[in-house]
Amino acid sequence: MNLVRTQILLTPEQLQHLRRIAHERQKSVSAVVREILARALVESEAEARRRRRQMLLSRLQAASDALAQSGFAPLTGDEIVDLVRQMREERTDDLVDHLLGA
Repeated sequence: MNLVRTQILLTPEQLQHLRRIAHERQKSVSAVVREILARALVESEAEARRRRRQMLLSRLQAASDALAQSGFAPLTGDEIVDLVRQMREERTDDLVDHLLGA
């Protein structure tokens, strides 16, 4: 594992807490901090994905409601998945065409 030295400022209580955890786990304070940070980063990414997913679902629901108000039948979940897949494929084709100069 390639490590980089860095410095952080902690309150005395935080350091005391970290030292206690490190002692209980028979690890260094640095190892405990790395473990806690790794978990926090994973949780942060998961929360960001949940927020993006919720935002997309809200937008899809708003679009579906707008279509329904315009007289179109509401989209089913499978239809939405198919539309998203189709849009991704079309976007990929557009990017490939652009990269190849077509």
